[in-house]
Amino acid sequence: MNKERFTGFSDAIIAIEVTILILEIEPPEQATQAAVLKQAGSFAAFTASFLLIMATWYFHHNIINVAHRVTFPVYLANTLWIFVMSLFPLATAWVGRYPLAFWPECLFILVTLVWMGAYSLLVYSLGVANPDQLHEFYALGNSRENLLWRFGIVIAVLLVLPWWPIAGIIGQILLGVASAVLTLRNNNRHQDINKSRLIAFTDGIIAIIVTLLVLQLAVPAGIHVHDLLTQGVKFATYVISFLFIMIVWYNHHDLFNGSGRITTIVYWDNVVWLLFLSFFPYVTAFVGEFPERRLAEWLYVVVQLLWSLSYTKMARDLQRTNPANGEHIRFVGKLNGYNATALYGGLIVAVVLVYFVPISGLLVTIFLAGFNVIRAWHDAQRQDHHYVEKREEKHGTRE
Repeated sequence: MNKERFTGFSDAIIAIEVTILILEIEPPEQATQAAVLKQAGSFAAFTASFLLIMATWYFHHNIINVAHRVTFPVYLANTLWIFVMSLFPLATAWVGRYPLAFWPECLFILVTLVWMGAYSLLVYSLGVANPDQLHEFYALGNSRENLLWRFGIVIAVLLVLPWWPIAGIIGQILLGVASAVLTLRNNNRHQDINKSRLIAFTDGIIAIIVTLLVLQLAVPAGIHVHDLLTQGVKFATYVISFLFIMIVWYNHHDLFNGSGRITTIVYWDNVVWLLFLSFFPYVTAFVGEFPERRLAEWLYVVVQLLWSLSYTKMARDLQRTNPANGEHIRFVGKLNGYNATALYGGLIVAVVLVYFVPISGLLVTIFLAGFNVIRAWHDAQRQDHHYVEKREEKHGTRE
């Protein structure tokens, strides 16, 4: 089989499944702290599923990346693995809604157990298709020791569930974190990641996130213009978030475009960055429903702040990995004083202003989006000028 198309198809499905997890968390009906805290189980379940799927993508990337052959049995095993994964949104939503109930937690863990078994079958089928690479597959995080502790955690959680149901979510988080730690252990943190595949996978997730924003806009209840205008604030928040994420994509594109190597630690920086970015549909819908309530605006700004911090961490790790491109990464990654001050200064001001003028969270976001557009425009002109100089220098040398 064509390995590139196989991985592209798999990654597209995984990107959809890991992103639609957030759809099951609807904005609360009231903009109160109690209403948001009531959704803590949903946020915990979402985070656990997100981290676990992203950790498994990493292992899937490793074994497929080195495999010489992808056969039809491998395709069937991969199909089973993806099919079981498609049940995660259902299981995650159910356990998030009823985190203290036995059966939702039981389904959550059973889906994980079967999914892990399907992944083991995938590794086995790859070993059959590539017998000379069997030890290589096991060395890439699929050894007997690693399988034992993973299945051990899940089975132990299943045994505890009848007496302590919430152990399901806790066990999932533990499994996801432990898998992430495993990938960063010893020399794995400096292992190279297939840059093209990671970029395509990331772009797929961002494309879905930015598309989900529009779901907060409902069809007008009537046929008159004022029926449409009742959603004016929601439409405004949609436009602001849409523009913000599109600028985010441009910055990410520029950051990775100027980086030669992508390592495991950068991959996990990217995962955390995507995790915070995936909350945008939720906070956009929340602030669109309650634009004059402090809590909604604060959450909107805090998500941006967490996203920005994770982006800066990713840029710093990329700078260490690619010292030759350090100056470009420093500028694009907002690591210099001017860009960092504008970004974090604006967000901190927003956090304070929201207390006095709640809607200022949206207004500061508009300001930051405009600032980033201007900065990106000047940077693009600078790059075009540099390209023209290089081309003229090249032609002059030939003459």
